[in-house]
Amino acid sequence: MFAGLFATQMVVRLPADERLSMTADQDANPLEPMPGRPMKNYINVPTALMIRETALKALVVRAMTFGASLPSKKTGGKGSSVGKGAKRS
Repeated sequence: MFAGLFATQMVVRLPADERLSMTADQDANPLEPMPGRPMKNYINVPTALMIRETALKALVVRAMTFGASLPSKKTGGKGSSVGKGAKRS
């Protein structure tokens, strides 16, 4: 997942340098679905950026590029219905 919606916020997954830059310069915050439990690599897109279509599109493209650069998840692991103890039909 490289982008999504959580409650009333749009979130994107970015490399550390871009996340740090956005949190320092553009009032972005790390995504915390539960207080004190931030999701690694995700930030809330600042409201001011949501109304700037060209900048928002560029951000989503950067998030998609970063997401595509990550290694694929292994199947059958934690959280998978095919993992240990799962019934197969």
